[in-house]
Amino acid sequence: MLIIQVVRRLLDKPSARVVIVFLRVEDAGALLRATRRLNETGRFVWIASDGWGKEELPVLGGNDVAAEGALTIELQSARLPEFDSYFRQLRPATNDRNPWFREYWERRGASRPDPRLLASTGNALTSAASTAIRATTHHQPSPTRFTTL
Repeated sequence: MLIIQVVRRLLDKPSARVVIVFLRVEDAGALLRATRRLNETGRFVWIASDGWGKEELPVLGGNDVAAEGALTIELQSARLPEFDSYFRQLRPATNDRNPWFREYWERRGASRPDPRLLASTGNALTSAASTAIRATTHHQPSPTRFTTL
């Protein structure tokens, strides 16, 4: 479905005011451009995932008008040495807890995980993620209603 069609479907729902966005950064920019093209800036309050988060790309080229009042979420994670140690000790024969692990192990083709992959996997799967939320003030005169497409 084209992004502009998504915006039109939202417009067909008069009570839709808050839109929760899980998109890649490029698609978030397209969503804001479509909203601007349809002259509906200010119509929606966007709550955006980390695909938009701290990125400037979605709001470039005049999209800042369509993004005004958005709440974006940026996940932050830290390396956990305890997880690194745990992960290095895993073996397919003794690890039936994680269904993805055997495939990972076979693709690696080694008895020891790649430290670069370990770092990214460890951070993504186990970090005690703290969430930094950036928000701008938005006046919402009526109760917020959520809708799904």
